[in-house]
Amino acid sequence: MDSQTEKIPFIRFLYADAEGVRRIYDADWPDQFIAYFSDKEVTKIGGFFMMGMPLQVKTLDDAFKICKG
Repeated sequence: MDSQTEKIPFIRFLYADAEGVRRIYDADWPDQFIAYFSDKEVTKIGGFFMMGMPLQVKTLDDAFKICKG
């Protein structure tokens, strides 16, 4: 396998966007995640993973708090 297929993203976020379309967002750094979602509308959260571990979040604010430490 090449290094791209072996890499686990630092953050993986499963969500539905403003139109209800399911999406997956991967980020290498918490700051990237915060910057990307600061002005986005999320209608549903399917999962939030940090370093491959599932974390319980109900809102984007919950995810932001985890990212900020």
